[in-house]
Amino acid sequence: MPYCKKCGLPLDTGIKICPSCGAEYREEERDPFDGCESAFETPEKDQRTDARKSDSSEGSSDRGFAVLAYFWILWLLPLIFAGKSEFARFHANQGLVLFLFECILSVAEQIVSVIVTAIFVSVGMSAALPALAFSGLTFGIGAIFSIIGIVNAANGRIQKLPLIGNITLIK
Repeated sequence: MPYCKKCGLPLDTGIKICPSCGAEYREEERDPFDGCESAFETPEKDQRTDARKSDSSEGSSDRGFAVLAYFWILWLLPLIFAGKSEFARFHANQGLVLFLFECILSVAEQIVSVIVTAIFVSVGMSAALPALAFSGLTFGIGAIFSIIGIVNAANGRIQKLPLIGNITLIK
């Protein structure tokens, strides 16, 4: 089925003018991939209402830098290479907050490991399993938040991370 190039309305076969926006349609303009489902939805087609979408003027490089913001110290890259973009700055802030949150979790993990080891060793037991379980938990939390941020950035959404997303360090 053909679609209007201007507004995206599905057009019946034989229609020469879009009834929605009035744009002319020529059969030779037909998209060769018409009817194929895209692996990625465009921001305009996303029906979610819980997140703001970035402007269509935001470039794909901004999205790429925004995705990189969720990989530890790489939160700096959107600021350096796309610092004027509100979208890139938002994800740089979320990446920075996540980075600091993961640093705090790492310090907490070390403190708990020392305490658990001292307790378990004092009673003659091995502390390896509880320390390993806590380490996996802290890593898992950071990884889940990173994945949420990466998916939001890749889909062009400006959506805060759960629990820590309300913290703004970069304006």
